[in-house]
Amino acid sequence: MNRPLIKILGTSAGGGLPQWNCFCRYCGMARKGFISKRKQSSIALVNGDSYTLVNASPDISQQLLYPGENLQLRKNPMENIILTDAQLDHTLGLLQIREGDPLNIFATRLVEHQLTMEFPMLTLLEKYCSKTFTAIELGKTFSPLPGFTVTPVDITSNSPPYSSFRDVLTPGANIGLIINEKVFYAPGLLHFTPKINSIISRMEYILLDGTCWSKTELSFINKPDLEDLGHVSQETLLKTVSQFSCKKVLIHINNTNPINDPDSPESKILAENGIDVAWDGMEIYL
Repeated sequence: MNRPLIKILGTSAGGGLPQWNCFCRYCGMARKGFISKRKQSSIALVNGDSYTLVNASPDISQQLLYPGENLQLRKNPMENIILTDAQLDHTLGLLQIREGDPLNIFATRLVEHQLTMEFPMLTLLEKYCSKTFTAIELGKTFSPLPGFTVTPVDITSNSPPYSSFRDVLTPGANIGLIINEKVFYAPGLLHFTPKINSIISRMEYILLDGTCWSKTELSFINKPDLEDLGHVSQETLLKTVSQFSCKKVLIHINNTNPINDPDSPESKILAENGIDVAWDGMEIYL
């Protein structure tokens, strides 16, 4: 009997590890094989030979699963795709699987608007393949494939730089997913609101935004404060999640984050606080 699982396909923030134009300490270590490389953030909900992709990263061609052995000459192995936001590192992969027919996409109406009217990726896809779109409603549970229930919840983060909703907090711009009432998945998260804390308190696992260790980590490339980008720092996260008894896992890790090095002092602080750092290929059975 198949047991549903979550497979973590990519654990990096946008750009991956190493990032092509970055020569920071951790990109250098990854290039030399001293630490593990990371593909860009996505997960799969897997039940036997069927799976749903959550976010379509630019690394999608290296992340797709082919669990069945009896695929047709041309076959899209995914049942469907759920998008948690309209960020490029979560959506550019759609263009790389334009040969899939159809692409079954789940997203909020706001994300559909951003990917149709502001960055017309979904419009472009129609020239290459058929697609179906299912609107995600906040708080309304749905089943993307047998063995899974998903409840989308609104979270505080930011919209992509290309969007007119940038710096405008709008419901539906960013969502977290409650999976089988056991796992909370939020690769982009800024604030731990009372509602989010209530959700976390009843979970067995949380897969949370681990983009940067500190709020000013990206100042060396003149990036704004991490919170302006829509992400929580580990310095802040540590103060909040320590109160919860669930298993805590960080995902969406930027190439500059010292937790990329498992021997770093920051990694040891996480371990002392019962927080794990996800790796590409990690599996969570439900």
